[in-house]
Amino acid sequence: MENRVAAFPDAVTARGKNHLVELQKLVAEGHRCLMFYVVQRMDADAVRPADEIDPEYGRELRKAVAAGVEIVAYDVDMDLTGIQVRNRLPFRF
Repeated sequence: MENRVAAFPDAVTARGKNHLVELQKLVAEGHRCLMFYVVQRMDADAVRPADEIDPEYGRELRKAVAAGVEIVAYDVDMDLTGIQVRNRLPFRF
């Protein structure tokens, strides 16, 4: 995270990229699809693709969005008793 913007992924993810490819296929078949990002921090104001870590994932994510895959990101509220989804965060490209 930098300047209150969380970045995904934190490592190269062929699996994550493959999920995006599959979601694009489903959208092309007429299904509604989305990527749901959970930011397990309480100090983020937005989310972005970590192109500096995995540029292929970032390219595929942009391609997926252009194809109709929706992006949804939320942060959490957590303490020693549990974790709860909290606020929807904007996704920045």
